[in-house]
Amino acid sequence: MKRLLLILCITALMCMTSLAVPVSAATLTVAADGTGDYTSLSAALNAASSGDTIYIQRGEYSETKSITISKTNITIKGEGADKVTLSMPRGKYLYIKGSGCRVEDLKFQSDFSTISIQSSNCIIQNNIFENPRFGIMIQSPYNFIANNVILNSSKTYGISIYSDSNIIENNIIRGGSEVGLYLYSGTNNTIINNSFINNTVSGISLIKCSGNNIYLNTISGNGAPVTHIDSGSFPSWVSPIKVNYAYNGIQQSSIVGNYWGNSYSGTDADNNGIGDTPFIQNDIVNDTAPLMGLWQNGNIVRPDAAKPSVGFTASSFSGQAPFTVKFTEYSSIPGTVTSYLWDFGDGTTSTDQNPSHTYTTGGNYAVKLTVTGPGGSNILEKTDFIRVISTGADLNVTALSPTIFSHANNTITATIKNQGTQDAGAFKVRFNVDGQSTDINVTGLAVGASTSVNVSDSSDRHVNDTVPIVITADPENAVAENNEANNQLATSLKVIFNGYAGQRWCDGPDITTKKVFDLHGDTIYSFGNSVYGADTVTWTASDLPIPAGAAVKDVRLYTPYCWDSAGNMLGTTTMTFNGVVVPHEAHYRDTKNWGDYAQYGYGTFVFNVTGQFNTSGANNAIFSHGYAPVRGMTLLVTYEDPKATEKQIFINDGFDILYAAPKYYTTEETATAYAPFTGKTIDLSRVKDATLTTLITRGSSGETRGAMLFNGQEWPNYWVQSAAEIGVNTTDIGPYLSTTNNTAMFRSQIEDNMDMEAYLAILKIEYQSTSAPVANFTASATSGTVPLPVKFTDTSTGTPTNWTWDFGDGSTSTEQNPTQTYKTEGNYTVKLTVSNSLGSDSEEKNGYINVGSAVLAPVADFSSDVTSGNAPLAVQFKDESANTPTSWEWDFGDGKTSSEQNPSHTYETVGTYTVKLTASNYGGSNTTVKTDYITVTSDVSAPVASFTSDASAGNIPFTVRFTDTSTGKVSSWKWDFGDGSTSTDQNPIHTYVTEGSYKVTLTATGPGGSNTTTSAEPVLVGAPITSPSYNGGIPL
Repeated sequence: MKRLLLILCITALMCMTSLAVPVSAATLTVAADGTGDYTSLSAALNAASSGDTIYIQRGEYSETKSITISKTNITIKGEGADKVTLSMPRGKYLYIKGSGCRVEDLKFQSDFSTISIQSSNCIIQNNIFENPRFGIMIQSPYNFIANNVILNSSKTYGISIYSDSNIIENNIIRGGSEVGLYLYSGTNNTIINNSFINNTVSGISLIKCSGNNIYLNTISGNGAPVTHIDSGSFPSWVSPIKVNYAYNGIQQSSIVGNYWGNSYSGTDADNNGIGDTPFIQNDIVNDTAPLMGLWQNGNIVRPDAAKPSVGFTASSFSGQAPFTVKFTEYSSIPGTVTSYLWDFGDGTTSTDQNPSHTYTTGGNYAVKLTVTGPGGSNILEKTDFIRVISTGADLNVTALSPTIFSHANNTITATIKNQGTQDAGAFKVRFNVDGQSTDINVTGLAVGASTSVNVSDSSDRHVNDTVPIVITADPENAVAENNEANNQLATSLKVIFNGYAGQRWCDGPDITTKKVFDLHGDTIYSFGNSVYGADTVTWTASDLPIPAGAAVKDVRLYTPYCWDSAGNMLGTTTMTFNGVVVPHEAHYRDTKNWGDYAQYGYGTFVFNVTGQFNTSGANNAIFSHGYAPVRGMTLLVTYEDPKATEKQIFINDGFDILYAAPKYYTTEETATAYAPFTGKTIDLSRVKDATLTTLITRGSSGETRGAMLFNGQEWPNYWVQSAAEIGVNTTDIGPYLSTTNNTAMFRSQIEDNMDMEAYLAILKIEYQSTSAPVANFTASATSGTVPLPVKFTDTSTGTPTNWTWDFGDGSTSTEQNPTQTYKTEGNYTVKLTVSNSLGSDSEEKNGYINVGSAVLAPVADFSSDVTSGNAPLAVQFKDESANTPTSWEWDFGDGKTSSEQNPSHTYETVGTYTVKLTASNYGGSNTTVKTDYITVTSDVSAPVASFTSDASAGNIPFTVRFTDTSTGKVSSWKWDFGDGSTSTDQNPIHTYVTEGSYKVTLTATGPGGSNTTTSAEPVLVGAPITSPSYNGGIPL
């Protein structure tokens, strides 16, 4: 549960950070060759404002002083950890003191001291630290450290944590002089799927810390697996819930721990990939589910069957020939590597683990490493990895715009750099795009300078089309170069959809009609008590008022979510509505598909909860899911009510991310979602009123967002926040309505500078009646004695709007369904007159109600054939009441009753019983009570009640099997489970759906009497376990 709260908090902060970025957020470029805005990181940071991105181009950078990031939401992003290096003198730090900052895709060189995180909601990911003094120091809560490689730290640790509620995931910490991970005084941190390998002292060191979750890690080849200084460090070494995985090709599900390499020598008799015995190290490690192999993408793989993973870096990436480079290999998997084979791209190779190589000729070189072990080989090739400069000009196509979008005007951009030692004169750049050639003139290019050139491509392309592109610098050889072989870049780009545009520009689905209702009734909606990130929502009866007499036809629950970085929402989702687990009816998901958050999933689930909906009281939804917060929940109810006007209701749903912004290559036209209303024709001649209600996510307090269009009419600045992060608005669209081809459009506005997501549209058509009503009615009773109450029910057709009743006794009413009490004998004629705007009609029923004189109430009395005897004692009762009763109610004194006139009843238990009879007729009722009337004896003693249960503690929904172990003769059982529920089964099964502590009571009854026992210990029921990360909290 602690990890769940941690995940939700971090995720909420991440979402809020994206919302908090100022409208004026800019991207500042750092380039070592002077082609950017700045030549150093420190200069760019001094000029940056909160929310800005600093993009560092390929190159080697050095800072002389410590750097402090004090502004919020600053992103520092390198062109790649294999392309950008940053070095500092010994003892200098990179301090992060502003919240919401990111550092990613950089390489930190030798003697770099550490990244010191002194604020929250920061992300450090995809970096390489080679020979640092320390690595990463975390001094504040709620930070995310992922996919970093820390090699050969020379001081205490690779990563250190001095705070709470951080996530450390999928990092490699290898070859440190002391400790891989140092955890001091922190709690509620999650350490998952990391590799701590070959660190001199230990893989992990603990001091004064408890309540941390450490699992699915590889801890191998270290001086010791774990060390500690104090005796109070007690983390959890296993997953909080079961994990789905495969072992030896067989799917399994189990609690999982960590892989301890050769430190664990246990067996696996049941062949499930989990050791049969715990891995225990002194008093600090008790891993009760040690892995028998490495965790790889949802599989546990034996070391002798696993291919060694491969990774490498270089001491430098570019230089003047002759250029010597030191290569360093690293792997996230321990085990024997039998051979290394390096291909340096210039025709030479090496079999050393960490070779040095000298390049003598200018050019761009790809480097390939093949690593072979007992489980096979693995290959990693890094193209354009080493750049070597020779004497003379050298034009090189260094970059190409990486994306071509479907159904869009694309700009294809290439970057040309002179990486030689002499200036280049005028030349051309030739673009050949899918067979169409275009030349662009360049006036010249100085040594070390770069220039960007582009062409437009207006071809209408579809998702997954392939576009061949060849960029050639100096195709006419106008410039004398020392290397003519690198003037051309040839590639094929696959057409992708731009997730910031509407689905129509992405070959995706519209927000389409899923339901059409033709009825007398309405569709209403409510968000209940939704707030952003809340997984439990309650709706009161007043949130969704259903008229008396109405029949619910359809209830749909919409649950939009955001930031599904793991892509596992579909596999980890459970919706419990009013205590019942409900499968989803539909799941819509969209991604931005490119850029920093390319694969972060956004979407909505749709649940049909018609059968579980409570029409008269509260409704409750509990959403258990993976690592993605909920925007808010929408409950949509359609009901039928004969008193309501005739309506035609279209319900469209789907999901579409929209963001109109030049930086995302979208316009307001392309950042539009469409909701065409189909399936029925609208009778315009009868339309009385027409409204359109549309819902989006990403609404924020105090702001409007987006434009809504209907059949060409536009309403700008349209949606306002209603609840949580949901924006909603309703508009009269009657003047613009058509018989068919009605379409609503959700449009992002460039002026908003924010994204939004469309997911629901409701079109309501209210029709006028076509004829005058025809009167008719029924009555609950047409005869009886005074006083006679009668409920009259209007059954008129033609949708009346007014009713006038004449009950024949001088009384009238204008209610639709009135109740009238007749107090005098007689025959009464009843008349109903109904009307609407088209006319009126009357129905008169002569002598319809017959009222007779009063009847004397009975005088109750009875007798029986026996009044005493041994159990079981059968007694025949006889009614002896006066004044002709018409109904009887017997109470036999033992909890049993009867409505027969002369019932027979058997007493099962010893005791003295008082018998009561109530006799009734039209004149009233009368009761007689005979105290201690029946005496039951027995020669058998009462039973002794006792029971057991198969579990005493768990999380909602928690199911317990109870087993009766009572002794003696038992003829009946009564259970009280402590939560208001009971049972008369002997061995019941009960499911608890509410948190709490519950005492259970059993009463056992036999011929000799009853006996009651109450459990000594309560049943403890906790909140539902909702997994915040992959597969219920576990990345696969």
